[in-house]
Amino acid sequence: MKNQMNKAKEFATVIAQFKQRYELKTEQGIAWGQLKSAVFYNEADIDFPTVGDMVEVQREDEVSEYQIVAICPRKSVFYRYNSASLRSGRQAVAANMDYICYASPISAAREHMEAYLAESEIVYPSEDVLARGQGFLPLTTEQT
Repeated sequence: MKNQMNKAKEFATVIAQFKQRYELKTEQGIAWGQLKSAVFYNEADIDFPTVGDMVEVQREDEVSEYQIVAICPRKSVFYRYNSASLRSGRQAVAANMDYICYASPISAAREHMEAYLAESEIVYPSEDVLARGQGFLPLTTEQT
C-alpha cells in the first residue's frame, strides 16, 4: 500500500461535467477526473461536485486520471429541483458564482431586467433578425 501521508494536497476547479467525468483545471493544466466512489457514493447527504467547485484531488501517478476526494466549502451554489435524485431531490448546477442572469421570453419581464440585457440583440433579437432566421423541421419519409 502506498503511503500518501507525505503527499501534498492537490486542488482543482471543475470547469465542465460530463455524466460521471469531470474536466478539471489544475496547476498543471486541464485534466480529467472522476469521483472517488468510497467518498461520494457511501454518503447519502453529500452533494456531487458541479461546475465552479474547487475540489481536492489525488492520483496514483502522473498519467492516471484524478480522483475527486472532497469538495471545498462553497461561497454560493445554485440548485435545481431533480425528482430523479435518489439523494436530496435537488442537484447543484453551478457553484462559487457571483451573478446569475436569466433571459425570459416573457415581454413583461424585460422591464425588470438590467437595461444592457433587455436591450441586447444577442439576448433579444429584433423582429428583422428573427424574420431572417431559419427553422428546421424533421423530414418525413416521403421527403427523404
